[in-house]
Amino acid sequence: MIHSKAPAPDKSAPVAFSGELADARTILVVDAQQAMSVLTPNPRRQSVILTRKSMLGHKMLASVRPDVIIGPLMTQDWDIVDLALMLEALGYRGDLFAVTKPLPRAELVLREVSAVCTHLRVRLLELP
Repeated sequence: MIHSKAPAPDKSAPVAFSGELADARTILVVDAQQAMSVLTPNPRRQSVILTRKSMLGHKMLASVRPDVIIGPLMTQDWDIVDLALMLEALGYRGDLFAVTKPLPRAELVLREVSAVCTHLRVRLLELP
């Protein structure tokens, strides 16, 4: 689950997970298979599509039309800022979850990514 260490989140700042994943009808998981442990795909209620960052493009986003996108906070080759910038360039405007282990100052990561990617609502998906 996601738990922000912030004392009281600012309404204009990004906040931690609060149910958006459960309500999303279509979730696009980008190189973050570990997120599957908290998702419950159900063909009648929720679809989960797994892909790689290298496969993302206008056609894929137009076809999938995700409510939420999930990606890793960091990989060996790129991080969540790289993914977020790419998604914004492709026209995505919505929720982006970064999968990570629990962080001591999660709000700092959220603030940094949100400052760069103003068209996305950034969340953390903290997994043990």
